[in-house]
Amino acid sequence: MIGFSRIMMYMNIATRTKALLLFVSIVAIFSLLILQKHSLSFSDIAILENQETFEDLHREVARKNIMPNEMLADIQQRKFAELKSQTFQSSEQLPFIEDKSLHTNNKEELKKTVLFMPSHIKIADACGPYFEGECLNVRRQPSTKSDIVTQLRSGQVFKVSEIIESEERLWYKIMFDEWIRYPERLKGDWYVAADFVHPIELNLLTEPSATTSAGVKRIVVDLSDQKLTAYEGEKVFMEEDVSTGTIGAVTPRGTFAVFYRTPSRYMQGPIPGITDDAYDLPGVPWNLYFTEQGAVIHGAYWHNNFGNNWSHGCVNLPPEKAQKLFAWTPVGTEVTVQD
Repeated sequence: MIGFSRIMMYMNIATRTKALLLFVSIVAIFSLLILQKHSLSFSDIAILENQETFEDLHREVARKNIMPNEMLADIQQRKFAELKSQTFQSSEQLPFIEDKSLHTNNKEELKKTVLFMPSHIKIADACGPYFEGECLNVRRQPSTKSDIVTQLRSGQVFKVSEIIESEERLWYKIMFDEWIRYPERLKGDWYVAADFVHPIELNLLTEPSATTSAGVKRIVVDLSDQKLTAYEGEKVFMEEDVSTGTIGAVTPRGTFAVFYRTPSRYMQGPIPGITDDAYDLPGVPWNLYFTEQGAVIHGAYWHNNFGNNWSHGCVNLPPEKAQKLFAWTPVGTEVTVQD
């Protein structure tokens, strides 16, 4: 550059201009040749950018705390206690309602007239995913004259605290004893008429074995095909369409293990850092938690888009399929999420 400056000193203005333009052109051509030799094509760059974005997205999801510490602590405390509290070992432990017309102190005689209460109920005769049909009314008090709190759809599962006889029919009182993200949305008591629900049988709530005669149980979720396959050894137990996470709330890939199972969960949004969508989903059924960030395999009673990405990071199944998988899956079952 010093030699070039000295040469320029002895040129007139026109010659200087031409020489400068020539020099700039040579530098530009030389630079392009270097870039062409060492750089990628635009299509290659686009592919890499997409791959990097996709990888970063999954890494970010793995870091995001979908499940707050309060919720995780609640689950850890209840993981073993809940199973014990929601199942009963004998009729001696079952809660009951006395027949007021029966006047006896004989316990064995009294047992013949009690109404045994399940720990959980499933909404059976109600509307569909998009509120088509007749939904089940939730009442503030156990009476058809009481205020309607909300409406329920078929497939929802709830924990119940007591059964009451009123207006010549039975009513279940729904309870929410779990950590709830937005507790202010839940106000007052919830009662549903027993005519429209099914008590959940004890054997469905009891944790199954980790193995069968065919081998060890495991679950594979394929994000590309939107499929879930459950295996007993190499034998397929079930294969179903699922809905996994959408962009921004993807289902994390990797190999995990079911660490908590519960028949009912109250799920709400928005979830900070994951989604701005506001949603309120009480009674989400048949939950199998496989990451402490909050990824769950569960039933979805609010849509029919299985086979397509539709969730906020969870793995959605039709409620009846989720129930079948829940009854089959013990804590510790391996879950692999792959492309």
